[in-house]
Amino acid sequence: MIHLRLHLLLLVLLPLTGVHWLGAAEVDALLTPKPSANQGKVDIYKAETPLPGCDYYVDAKAYVPEQPAGLYLFFHGQNGQTWAQNFGATETTFLLPHNLIGINMCYADGDNGKDTAGKVRAARIAIAQVIADYHVVVGRGVVASFSGGGLPLGLWWARDGAKAGTIDFPFTHVSLYSSNFRAAIPDTSHTSWFISVGTEEWTLAQLGATQSRAATDAYQCVRKKGTSDIDFMISAKGHTVLDAEITRSADCFARSSLALGPILATSEAPTPALQKFVDGANAHVLGATLAALDAALGKKNVDPASAAAMTAIKSRLDAQVAAMTALVERLATDDPVLATYYGRQFIGFLGKHDAAQAMNKRLTELAKTAEASACAKAQTAFIDIFPKLFIGTPSLDSAHKKLLAQLADIGPKESLVTRMCREFNVLPARN
Repeated sequence: MIHLRLHLLLLVLLPLTGVHWLGAAEVDALLTPKPSANQGKVDIYKAETPLPGCDYYVDAKAYVPEQPAGLYLFFHGQNGQTWAQNFGATETTFLLPHNLIGINMCYADGDNGKDTAGKVRAARIAIAQVIADYHVVVGRGVVASFSGGGLPLGLWWARDGAKAGTIDFPFTHVSLYSSNFRAAIPDTSHTSWFISVGTEEWTLAQLGATQSRAATDAYQCVRKKGTSDIDFMISAKGHTVLDAEITRSADCFARSSLALGPILATSEAPTPALQKFVDGANAHVLGATLAALDAALGKKNVDPASAAAMTAIKSRLDAQVAAMTALVERLATDDPVLATYYGRQFIGFLGKHDAAQAMNKRLTELAKTAEASACAKAQTAFIDIFPKLFIGTPSLDSAHKKLLAQLADIGPKESLVTRMCREFNVLPARN
């Protein structure tokens, strides 16, 4: 367990008004830095931004130059600067297994409610410097917050969340650990979400209301072709982040990172002539890109350096296809709803690739099963009732408890909706 004993100040409850954003001149000057003395450093270290009192820690232990990394950015809660150098379970559960460089923001004033826009600026500057210092797949990433750290994350999301997976918001997975995240979530087509809160902290700075509202927003986006991969975890905890929450969030990212955001770094195309392959991969035109690579490699008198680069790109894409295939096969057993959600996307990415045909056959067979049909209906019922579940307290009325108990018996116990129904149903009943 990571104990982050952070007291919340009343300021975190203030509305996000009276702030200004980063101007064009500042963007040009601060968001396109040169490599620093930390370039390629494989360790944990502290770095400074040009903004007074806004520093950050970097954990690059997962970094291997030959395999460009993604990013994991974390906003601590109030007075969280003391713990910013600690990556803990994030390193072992997120960074190392998923090839991510960690960035923990460290604000000297410890107050996310003060100059919140400035704190977002500092985070963008930190990210820009890490991108300058390492080979990074820009857009493949996780952004997380705890407690009052939800304020800068919420402000950034409100401004640039629609650009998820790009340099403006270089993340495709959002982790809200007991966060004061007050922004609306109108679209989840480019992001997956993990949201958590404890029964012992429910009334603290309105965390229960904040988190359940964020989850409600995210679930309603499923109706608008948003992600189906949304995990809302309620546990009997106080104001802390549990290892189990980090693990659940990492599981979500492991799935969604295969469908959302870019795959390759620009640096993987050493010449302009090869950039089309990187662009095709990052646009998720995988089948056509792999076919084009095969055709290019089959030509006579291919430059050895270009051949090596194309072979490396092809190897990376082949691994991506293999991971997609494995995910759909596993989810077909564990979670038919997610298998269908991800599988249909992958088939679109793969086009005429053999893997698409095999995947389509597997999903067609799955769709004919009574279990898959029941799981789809259970998800619809879950989304329908979710806005009515948590009204003021972490408790449920008897009718909802009965329905959740019924939904918990539908489909595999490992499925996302089934598990949430089972967990919610242990909450106390209310009159």
